[in-house]
Amino acid sequence: MIGDGFISEDGPLPVNTSGGSLSEVYLHGMNLVLEAVRQIRGTSSSQVNHANLSLVTTCDSTPNAALLLRGDS
Repeated sequence: MIGDGFISEDGPLPVNTSGGSLSEVYLHGMNLVLEAVRQIRGTSSSQVNHANLSLVTTCDSTPNAALLLRGDS
């Protein structure tokens, strides 16, 4: 499924659209929150079409926090 583009920015479940810790400075999840806000606003450089809901989780090895952001409907 992953090789078929399931989690790509144009797939049904886009994941890690900002590139995450490997492509940005690691600020304990703040870059992921920023990307979630950009997705909902429609201003991301890797914009997902019709993004209205974003799930952000922190920590690469042991998830210890989660945030769900929703845009205006």
